[in-house]
Amino acid sequence: MVYQEDIIKIALYFRGRSAGRAMSGKGKSLSILQKLKDIFFESFKDKGHPEQLSQEVHRQIESFTGIAHSASYTVESYQSLYL
Repeated sequence: MVYQEDIIKIALYFRGRSAGRAMSGKGKSLSILQKLKDIFFESFKDKGHPEQLSQEVHRQIESFTGIAHSASYTVESYQSLYL
């Protein structure tokens, strides 16, 4: 996952809805973020995905929040440099 759009596509695939609103923790209370996390895991379970997979996907999404633009600019810089 490199771009925020990658996260949204993965969330749509596994969860059936966008996770775009959960990408940023700015201005969100801990209770709202916990509710989104609970919904995320419930959706995985309802679709029959293993808990280990849901934990790993969530870990990757969580580690991505806050650095989305930095990662995007890094990839774009390397591509531009190559060209």
